[in-house]
Amino acid sequence: MLSNNLREAREGCGLKKIEVAKKVNTTRSNLTRWEAGTIPRIESLIALAELYGVSLDYLVTGVDRVLAFKEGVNRLVDKHLNGE
Repeated sequence: MLSNNLREAREGCGLKKIEVAKKVNTTRSNLTRWEAGTIPRIESLIALAELYGVSLDYLVTGVDRVLAFKEGVNRLVDKHLNGE
């Protein structure tokens, strides 16, 4: 899951591996390994999440739980305000 999320996040940003490698101070080979299943160090995951504009939670699980929580709260508030 992590490896797929890393690849999808990079591709979603329209970035090539070499571009990401330069921005997060690693090598293209490391990115290839991470996207193939090797787990990166937490510092690298943080840098990638920041670069891609996603949470660590999203990279690891594929779900942004903070965003999901906020959306749930918003739905409850809307229901309350609409008298449901």
